[in-house]
Amino acid sequence: MALVRPVLITRNGLDAPRVRVDWIDLEATTFGAQNATDDDLRVVGPAGWQIEPVGPGHWRARANRVRVGQNAEFRLVDTRDAVRGSVRVPLTFDLRSSFDIRQHAFSLPNSPGALGDVEPDRQIFDQTYAPMPDFAARLLFEGLYSAIVFIRSVAPTGGLCTGMARWAIARGQGQEPAPPTQAAALERIAVYHGRQLLDRSLLAAAGWFLRASPRAAFFAVRDDLLRAGTTDRALDIGVPKPWRRDVATALVEQGHTVVPYHLVQESDERGWIAVYDPNRPDLIDAGEPRIIEFDLRRNRYSYGALVSMEQDNVGMIAIRQREYMSRGTAIFATVASALFARHRERGG
Repeated sequence: MALVRPVLITRNGLDAPRVRVDWIDLEATTFGAQNATDDDLRVVGPAGWQIEPVGPGHWRARANRVRVGQNAEFRLVDTRDAVRGSVRVPLTFDLRSSFDIRQHAFSLPNSPGALGDVEPDRQIFDQTYAPMPDFAARLLFEGLYSAIVFIRSVAPTGGLCTGMARWAIARGQGQEPAPPTQAAALERIAVYHGRQLLDRSLLAAAGWFLRASPRAAFFAVRDDLLRAGTTDRALDIGVPKPWRRDVATALVEQGHTVVPYHLVQESDERGWIAVYDPNRPDLIDAGEPRIIEFDLRRNRYSYGALVSMEQDNVGMIAIRQREYMSRGTAIFATVASALFARHRERGG
């Protein structure tokens, strides 16, 4: 099926989406028909498109309304309604969120050089989860919680990127007040970071983890921006696919969280998303912003040195903010912490 010039759909924050397209020329030769005139052929298109004859074997079409997620297909038919050929008009997108990430993001990078060492804190832990028995709280605090909620200059892993991403989204939603001090901000960031271990957060992430589809995450963000002009999703990238042998270790030690704010889909096969990266807050809306590039056909993506387009063993998670907005149970993480503790006692 032949392709013609694409239709561009734009949205800038809360402004209404706009369809940017001029008249598209369609000729019989575009459909592969030779020596045809408009007396014996006509062009049939999808609903929402205006089609006008221009001359023998020549028409023009313009979109008044398009159906998102479905490319426009035009068919050349004869007097018996037999299809003589078809062409497709692809949809492209340029969508920017209303979320002012520069205003709400934590201004310092997610690094010990900027923040110093951050250690697990039991008082912050108690603000993160619903009340639980002392033995369970001790298991979780000394287990998975302490394995993820820290920043240390001597540790190769660690960081609070998920907390920074979720805190920034909460601020943008008006759910989190401006912090009086940097220390107060870091405490709230640690709370949000620990909430990735909530049962509801893990359950919401499970479907994305098993699906392991960067393409699905791209379209989820695109659909949010088209529908609402914003998105409350953060993107967990570098997530190991479930079939990897090192999946348990990689889930704790690898991965990164970023916040999308600008999406461009250039074709059916290619697109990119500009993101707030807690490691580089200085690059928000910069001349060279942090960008996730997507190969939508192969269902792969690349991001800096973390993920390359040649990797097929990493997925992406794109759950909503609501899973992080209040305390809750952490039964799964507590049980896992008990298993890890037993494994360590056995010298594993």
